[in-house]
Amino acid sequence: MMACCARVFLFALCLALPAGAMADTTLIYSSDQGDSGDTNKMFIHDDAIRSSGHGNIYMIYRADEDILYVVNSQKKSYAALDQERIREMGQRLQAIRNKMRQKMKKMPEKQRGRMEKSLSPLLDKPEKATYSPTGNTDEVAGYSCREGVVKRGGKVAVRLCVADPDDLDMSNGDYETLSGLFRFMGKMSNAIHSKDTMPDFSSIHGVPVRWDSVGDGQTSILQSVSHADIPAEKFEVPAGYTERKPPSPPE
Repeated sequence: MMACCARVFLFALCLALPAGAMADTTLIYSSDQGDSGDTNKMFIHDDAIRSSGHGNIYMIYRADEDILYVVNSQKKSYAALDQERIREMGQRLQAIRNKMRQKMKKMPEKQRGRMEKSLSPLLDKPEKATYSPTGNTDEVAGYSCREGVVKRGGKVAVRLCVADPDDLDMSNGDYETLSGLFRFMGKMSNAIHSKDTMPDFSSIHGVPVRWDSVGDGQTSILQSVSHADIPAEKFEVPAGYTERKPPSPPE
């Protein structure tokens, strides 16, 4: 579930947009991975966002509740993440880290070295991410865009090309909802000390039309933008679904 969350996190944080004229917005991205690639759809309506394209899993963020729902349509179940549960997850992960560090102190030097290397993604402090424009421009999906890079620890982690947000006609309501999602995901990333930290995307001033992830080699490209009305029920957990607690980290 966390990998899925992380992926949605990448798309959602990129949409730091000013006001536009339309109401609802649908953004469709595709992967360049050929037959193994997929399509990610983001629907924005009033105070809610829905992201689909992850098999049977989709997510709904409700700004009015400040809750992220992770829904499994196959199992007819869902998990609800609010700030209290995120804090609990962070506290438990920190306790596990402390316990592991104490155990490693008692290990022989060589064994401790191997453990530190293999567990460094969990134990190391996340590197701060920064964004900077390159000064280059390109055209993707019919949009003129400005190229920039996200760096972590001085190394390029993501390459972006962002279009002028006015071209997408985003509304004030959509922007405010996205701002709530940015804050929510940022708090979650900080609470769990995610290594995939993200920069302050308010400095980007645009909508990514291309996203190149250096680590896994995947490229996501915006295919289309539309503003047709989206039914409100699309942003509700279906009736009859069973709530499940988010998975806890292993002891």
